[in-house]
Amino acid sequence: MMVLRTFNVNEEKLYKEYKKIMARNNVTVGQDLNQHIAETVKNHTTGNDQFLISQWIDEKDMKAVPAFFSDNKIWKEYADKLTKHEFYELEKKAMELDFVIKDSYKEMEDVRKGVRYG
Repeated sequence: MMVLRTFNVNEEKLYKEYKKIMARNNVTVGQDLNQHIAETVKNHTTGNDQFLISQWIDEKDMKAVPAFFSDNKIWKEYADKLTKHEFYELEKKAMELDFVIKDSYKEMEDVRKGVRYG
């Protein structure tokens, strides 16, 4: 269901330039705003609670690791300090993530081809 909303623009010159960019990309302002809203909701619905302090108590196996998209140098420094067992756990998690990424990529490819599951 479409809902009509209005909004303020703080800088008219900036907004006009934005509209030119959107037109050049064959995207309406509404389409761009809808995409931005969807991404914001997707990325923040949970409140990004993956780092709640309660996890340190509730999840006994919670590990402090570098941020996922940290520079590889930081990950290397982290990995160099691990025990053999901790390194094995990191390697196992990396393989699991590789599987998740490949599986998600396959589903994205299928959706682009028009194949749907479930």
